[in-house]
Amino acid sequence: MPLGLAALRAGAGVLGGLEAVAEWRTPFLLISALAIIGGWGAWWLKRPVACAFGESCASPQRSRATLALLLCASITMTAAASWGYIDPALLKLFRSR
Repeated sequence: MPLGLAALRAGAGVLGGLEAVAEWRTPFLLISALAIIGGWGAWWLKRPVACAFGESCASPQRSRATLALLLCASITMTAAASWGYIDPALLKLFRSR
């Protein structure tokens, strides 16, 4: 979130205000995880529709774009949830240079 705001040219005052949101990290992670799990369930349970001869179908198979978005969301969610373990390793890596 801070990188996204910085990309939008948000100033230090806006980025400093994110400290208030930090205490809501766990509920946000939980809600995000449940939403992603629901998305995977909806994608997995979607059955391909058999089309009658000569007719067109709106969505004959599962969407590859939805699969790509679910994979990106899952990777991002996993990184956010495990950031407490990733951050010290990155700091150690960059300080040793």
